[in-house]
Amino acid sequence: MSARSSITARQMETWAHGQAIADDLGIDRSEDDRIRNIVVLGVNTFGWCFTVRGMPVPEEQPALILTSPSGDTWQYGSPDSAQRITGMAHEFAQVVTQTRNIADTQLSCEGDTAELWMANAQCFAGAAATPPAPGERRVKSSV
Repeated sequence: MSARSSITARQMETWAHGQAIADDLGIDRSEDDRIRNIVVLGVNTFGWCFTVRGMPVPEEQPALILTSPSGDTWQYGSPDSAQRITGMAHEFAQVVTQTRNIADTQLSCEGDTAELWMANAQCFAGAAATPPAPGERRVKSSV
């Protein structure tokens, strides 16, 4: 792993564990555009999500059209693709780090490949990990 990849992976792990802590404390986190590194890691590990599960990697990666925390639009892939995922950047990051189930976000998936990717998203190394069940990982109610 290159130094740059290692740094990005550590940032992703720190962010994901921070999300878990915020959830347990009942805190809604505020995000900023530094989350882009995690989004890019999620995009770059598209094939990994399938390979680690012994599934064939789809030929076309879905288009990704996300709204950043600052309100900018981040686009990846071909905007003409019939396969696409749209929504908030932090929710995409939550799904690819497995701190949320896709059902617990407002992300919209169009097409079989987009749905399959988000159902199996995993931007971290290691064996295939099962994403959390719907409702399992969320901001806990503060008492």
